[in-house]
Amino acid sequence: TLPEPRYLDAAGSTAVTTGTGEGSPFVVSVMPPHQRIVGSIVPATITVETEEDVARARLTVEGSDALELVNVGPNGVLFDGPLTAGQRTVLSVRMLARAPGAQSITMRLRSTDPIVDTRLEVRMGEFVMPVPPEQRTVTFDFTDTPLREAIDSVVRQSGLRVVVDQAAEERAVTIAAPDPIPAAAALRGIAAAAGCAVREAEGAFIVEPLEE
Repeated sequence: TLPEPRYLDAAGSTAVTTGTGEGSPFVVSVMPPHQRIVGSIVPATITVETEEDVARARLTVEGSDALELVNVGPNGVLFDGPLTAGQRTVLSVRMLARAPGAQSITMRLRSTDPIVDTRLEVRMGEFVMPVPPEQRTVTFDFTDTPLREAIDSVVRQSGLRVVVDQAAEERAVTIAAPDPIPAAAALRGIAAAAGCAVREAEGAFIVEPLEE
């Protein structure tokens, strides 16, 4: 018979900690993923501490139909072995959300001496769909900056694929966007400031001089 679950909310951005029941020597902490993006493998960190030596403890984890755990062993085993009093055992769970929305994992921690069988339902927060690079926001402040250097800044912030015509690379631009704006709009603004145009081809943005 499965034990009644204890609920742990790791939906924030900092670690949360809980004991595992009366008479249990275990304390468990969970650090949620820093980013929760659908389709990306992201890590959460589980830390197990014990107040006394435990000859053998087993920690299993389970996802759901919408949340795959990609680095656990057969039957969801994440840890199976001895624990030493006062030491922290740090474990990583890599997860892949298949759909947006609130996701959670189930952890079960068991030992025979002392007898412990605790189940934790851990809320991991809301996973969201990835933002396309052209919609990711960027900021910048360029003064007489070479066009190639200015565009590289936008690429680093957004992940846009950009090809700059060699004839335009050394053109200087003076333009600023202190407030975040979408990367595609930023690229077009920077190109226009350098007397260039932007077109799309084969999944990339092409920056080239305006035709005379």
